[in-house]
Amino acid sequence: MSTAGPLNPSAQDTFGGTAAWSNPANALGAANDAYASVSLAATEVSETLVLSGLGFAIPGDSVIGGVQVDVQAKRTGGSAELAAQLADGLAGTGTVKRTAIGTVEGDLALGGDKDLWGAILTPGLINSAAFGVHLAVSADAAATVADIDAVAVTVHY
Repeated sequence: MSTAGPLNPSAQDTFGGTAAWSNPANALGAANDAYASVSLAATEVSETLVLSGLGFAIPGDSVIGGVQVDVQAKRTGGSAELAAQLADGLAGTGTVKRTAIGTVEGDLALGGDKDLWGAILTPGLINSAAFGVHLAVSADAAATVADIDAVAVTVHY
């Protein structure tokens, strides 16, 4: 099995949700302690942060075996949950994966070398500039802040 990446996104957008991200472009590129942040009230959900422009060049005859998304994140205040989904532009594809965000910045690994996220993944989709990740955060208490430092995507084929 071959591997491409990890690659960091180079483009971002947002949609939906009730809490706006501040500095969403800070989630682009490698980890650098500059954060995309969102402040949440109890039961509030952030805008969906769309991260794309990964620049994959998977050979066209390849069979995709899995995708891993690594998110460098932390939170302050109440509990926060990260929801991640692979994306084709503004359209999500496959299963939404969820994980808790800790109070110390750490790598939240989602997916893996044998995880297709419940999606039909082709080299054409993955090589597209629109391919990427949707991220949203929800909180269970007021005054919760979630910070994303970097996102990296690895494709196994």
